[in-house]
Amino acid sequence: MTRRLPRHLAILLIVASVSASVGLGDAAANHAPEDAVCIPGAVVTAYSAEQYPGRTSDGTITVQAVRDGQYIAAASYRIPMGATVELDNHLAYRVADRGLLDEHGITVDVLMATTAEARQWGARRMTVCWWM
Repeated sequence: MTRRLPRHLAILLIVASVSASVGLGDAAANHAPEDAVCIPGAVVTAYSAEQYPGRTSDGTITVQAVRDGQYIAAASYRIPMGATVELDNHLAYRVADRGLLDEHGITVDVLMATTAEARQWGARRMTVCWWM
């Protein structure tokens, strides 16, 4: 006799695997070091490889980054290119792009695979920590 997972657990497993594939996976190994700079209440938005299928400022191809499972983000000029940014102590991204984020009050813009995922993410206030 095979046992099936209850529906709510099966849905949670699917959501967790989809989240990991679009850059929302738990990056526990990347917890911020003691000397990280942290900005509580920073605005974090998302953009998509569908909308921006080209290259980031550091030359990363967005579509390939999503396909390869890289977690990349655009960040305000306060955060250096190549820095690691960690969102709420568990989501870690590499800063690979810039934008006019500061003038809109946004600190980090994370890359998602699809525009629907980016819209679902919306704008969130999170603690953003960064380090080199």
